[in-house]
Amino acid sequence: MDDFYIVATKEQLAQVKRDIEVIDTFLRGMGMKLNRKKTRIIPSWQGVPFLGMVIKNGVIMPGKRISRNYFKAVSKYLAGVNTEESVASYMGLMKNYNSWNVIRKPFKNNLELLKNFSYVLEDVYDLSESKSLSKF
Repeated sequence: MDDFYIVATKEQLAQVKRDIEVIDTFLRGMGMKLNRKKTRIIPSWQGVPFLGMVIKNGVIMPGKRISRNYFKAVSKYLAGVNTEESVASYMGLMKNYNSWNVIRKPFKNNLELLKNFSYVLEDVYDLSESKSLSKF
């Protein structure tokens, strides 16, 4: 069975623990079972990894692997090894999340270079003025 998450408040914690038992019983009736080593209850501030992103306190952010790969792609782009498209594909993914700080971080020494990617970012971020590039 694939992974799934139950998101609940502190007040719902006791009910969630009971629900886990009900889910386990249901799955056993279908010939499956919960992996107790992988079943855990964590606080929401820690974040929940899901499809390469992390959902943390109601905000969806890129996970460590996606961020790391993006930084590598930008580094290679700035060195003339990678194409603009390789960086743009990561930007296209991350612009759908709360990721402006991650997107601009590798360009911190030259935010003007971000204007090369306006075709990817313009529907979400205003890159028309240098002032707007640094205000985020």
